[in-house]
Amino acid sequence: MDVVGGSSSGAWNYVVTVAGLIGGVGGLVALASMVVTYYLYRDSRHWQRVDAFLRIVDRLETPDKRDLRKSVYNLDRLAFTQWTTDQQRNAEMWIAELDLIAILILNQHVHLRALCEMYGDVLVRSAYQLAPYIARAREDKGRQFALPFGRATFLLEATWRRGIGKRIFPEEIRLQQGARPICLTPDIMAADEHCKTLSASGFRLDGKRKHFWMKH
Repeated sequence: MDVVGGSSSGAWNYVVTVAGLIGGVGGLVALASMVVTYYLYRDSRHWQRVDAFLRIVDRLETPDKRDLRKSVYNLDRLAFTQWTTDQQRNAEMWIAELDLIAILILNQHVHLRALCEMYGDVLVRSAYQLAPYIARAREDKGRQFALPFGRATFLLEATWRRGIGKRIFPEEIRLQQGARPICLTPDIMAADEHCKTLSASGFRLDGKRKHFWMKH
């Protein structure tokens, strides 16, 4: 295990040296405790993210959740005023799932890149399909509606763009609606007026993006 850029033995020698400067054995014990605590914390954060990721997978791969997102993919996104009661209910149930995932992203409880590698296509298709409905619902219910998902969308877009540059993610994601595939790209999403409204909740009033960014 590397500590302070070197081997564990080198780190221990460093601890011993500093301990001698600040108080002998008492200082040694204190510094050793700090090192152990740091690594326990780092490992616990790692496993917390792993656990959160696995919980998302378990949640999204149930038959009812798969049916739910399939129904959202098949919606006419611009004709939301003509959706049936069941279609509207399905859309709002799926938005609640997206908000839950977004909260984990925004609070750094899940590794964003890993999530995008597994469910990036799901999140992109969902954002595209539901953006018009969310924009209209906010007029009635307030801007807090789907706020976490809206705040997370620009992080997803930025991760997608970076992934394309590194050849990790595909340049386009297809949304199949009957015989008519829709090809989605970061530029198409950024230019879509409804998607822009959705991600606007990730901006401050002065137009600058809030600094939610996490290192991954």
